[in-house]
Amino acid sequence: MRDTAPPVLGEASPSLLIQEEGDTVDMFCQATATPTPTLTWYKDGRELVSGDHVTIVGRRVRLIGLSVADGGLYTCTFSNSVGSISHHIKLVIQGQSCTVYRARPSFF
Repeated sequence: MRDTAPPVLGEASPSLLIQEEGDTVDMFCQATATPTPTLTWYKDGRELVSGDHVTIVGRRVRLIGLSVADGGLYTCTFSNSVGSISHHIKLVIQGQSCTVYRARPSFF
């Protein structure tokens, strides 16, 4: 009989990341298990895939040129035949502050 163990979370990004619009952010998760677990990344419950400004390499996700739409709940889930474990990272994107000026009525 082979030794088996469910995934155990190791180092990971903090559970809350606050970034500025336009920044680049790297998120990561590590886990150990036997057999070796597979890793799937999610954003707001939907599987995350590499694309325009999202790169998934190994246990890292990099988002370049952040926009407010990139904010949300990111989850890394490690799974093997024995079990699974997840880690959640809330990403908050702070937009550029703007000042609203109200026009004053003009009297002639």
